[in-house]
Amino acid sequence: MALPGDSFVGDLTVEGMLHGVVVRAAIDRGEILSISYPKIPKEIRLFFPEEVSGEGAVSLFAQKLPLFAERAVAYRGEPVMLLCGPDERRLAEVVRQIEVRYRTDSPLTFVHPAESQIAERREVVFGAPERAFDDAFQIVEGEYTTCPQEYPASDPPGALATFEDERLVVYCPTQWPYHVRNVVASVLGLPRKQVGVRVTRMSPPKDSRIWFPSMIAAQCALLAWKSRRPVRLLLSYAEAAALQPRRAPSRIAIRSALDRDGNPTAHDIDLSVDCGAAPMMGEELLERALLAATGPYQSTAYRLRGRLVMTSVPPMDAFQGLGLAQGFFAAETHASRIAELTQTDPFTWKERNLIRRNGLLSGGALPANYPPSGLLERTVELSDFTRKYAAYEMLKKRRESIREGRSPLRGIGLAAAYQGAGFITRSDEQEPATVVVRLEASGSLYILTSGVSASGEARSAWSENAARILGIEPKRIFVNAPDTFLVPNSGPSALSRNITIIGELVERACETIVRRRFRAALPIEVKKSATLPRANRWNPEEHAGLPFDRLSWAAAAVEAEVDPVTFETSVRGIWMTVSSGRVLLESAARRVIENGIVHALWWCSFCHGSRRSLHELPPIAIELLSAAQKGWVGGVEELAACVVPSAYVSAVAQATGRYFDALPITPELIHRYTEES
Repeated sequence: MALPGDSFVGDLTVEGMLHGVVVRAAIDRGEILSISYPKIPKEIRLFFPEEVSGEGAVSLFAQKLPLFAERAVAYRGEPVMLLCGPDERRLAEVVRQIEVRYRTDSPLTFVHPAESQIAERREVVFGAPERAFDDAFQIVEGEYTTCPQEYPASDPPGALATFEDERLVVYCPTQWPYHVRNVVASVLGLPRKQVGVRVTRMSPPKDSRIWFPSMIAAQCALLAWKSRRPVRLLLSYAEAAALQPRRAPSRIAIRSALDRDGNPTAHDIDLSVDCGAAPMMGEELLERALLAATGPYQSTAYRLRGRLVMTSVPPMDAFQGLGLAQGFFAAETHASRIAELTQTDPFTWKERNLIRRNGLLSGGALPANYPPSGLLERTVELSDFTRKYAAYEMLKKRRESIREGRSPLRGIGLAAAYQGAGFITRSDEQEPATVVVRLEASGSLYILTSGVSASGEARSAWSENAARILGIEPKRIFVNAPDTFLVPNSGPSALSRNITIIGELVERACETIVRRRFRAALPIEVKKSATLPRANRWNPEEHAGLPFDRLSWAAAAVEAEVDPVTFETSVRGIWMTVSSGRVLLESAARRVIENGIVHALWWCSFCHGSRRSLHELPPIAIELLSAAQKGWVGGVEELAACVVPSAYVSAVAQATGRYFDALPITPELIHRYTEES
């Protein structure tokens, strides 16, 4: 069998391997009344929910998602039972003959949810918003919605469970191998040391493979444990398209009280996020969305109301920019609208209101650090924003109709945002992130971490930074493949933790080796662990404290044009300025940001339900404002998702002269907005 890091799980085979299949619910919501099936050939094994000997659910951050719909069905595609056998075609024939009878209920939707659908609720009042609204010179309102974006990975999810020396070994594409191990051990009722997880090759997951692989791995492990044979469970492309977690849809209503100069004195924000059938990342999602919904601006007075809504669709996962992307889209689109209504260009308005030193974020939250001077200004210079914005405004005001000519309609938008590193809820504190670095007598260096670098960017950063510190050739540095039998628990490789937490641990271990290498005999092995500081911890109930231990900041300008006949949009250029502390590997940071920009544009234009791709990339300019040799390291993976969408929408809005408040912006949406005006 090929090494797991070199192969997709669908390419792995083991002698005597059986194939697994999941029988799934065919209704959106309801109750299973009965299951009937034909005579089962002896080579095929069935597994029913009642056969689970351990915990029958995937646990994550105090939330549980059942492995099976034992009676109640929460979403279409929920697992009902499992089968495995040596012949995939024979399995498919048996599955077609299985009949499940249901009583159907109306599906739970995100529109006008019932009280029973609310999984989590927050309400925070900061300052005196009611007084500010009473005294307001002007009040601006808007409602902003985002769609359930999926990530079109080229490899479908799956797992292979096999046995080695009486131990169960699971191969799967996951961002969190130790979570897979813990879930599998819990479901089977086994000691954790008896279960191992090895990470297979996968498409860059965009934080969409945090808990979902654990569910597939647990179901695969159940079949292997019952049959005492290796089993591979691989989702079809149709299953993956329907069930793989998506970016959570959101609906954010914002009312802003303004003074005579057009500056906000208070905000009233009502936020709802669709978490699907179970709030697997619920608290984290809600907290981050509420934080971002006020934008990167000075806190004055707020009323924040947030709800996590359960619906009859598969549960959502983290996804790049978890919560922050949805919140900043609403906040920055709203800020651009305020600037236009107050007859102020967006740069002047945003620069004037951007949070300054000693300021507070949403609801009194403490920023770990503040945006550097010149963040917006440098973006404006790079993009020639001021001249273009004024020119496009003049053309828009002179135009009587969007259909006047055949020349493309142009606009430019500007946005700013921040991202943190890791989880606000800090549930990963319970098990500190750990790495081990070992310098051998041969001069080779080994980095042992469960951190998963699907694209290879993080692995390159760890290796090149270690080479710089120790003066070792990069070809003599080896990063062990994530294998829970061999490497320590470094936590989930999500939300920029690979660079900010794991990267710093590798760096600290290498610096310790430098101090010891001429005083101690080789090999030298150094273990470093990190727990997040408890001072100024985030208090979710009061929405106060320090949500992140470090912040990376970004601003982006997006120039777009719209065809007045077909309403197709295209991007003429993107300029992005980033301040993320010390950069471990600049080339890797740029590639990560560029990839994030492409993914953000796909969210803006196509979103869920479309397999279209961007055929040619627009010109992209990225400037890293800070590249210090010492100090903290910030993440950059989420920044594009936080700034590009609102800048894009503002650009299309200026080009067409219509306000847009939803993602994605499709030709059909532009046509509808044009007809309604």
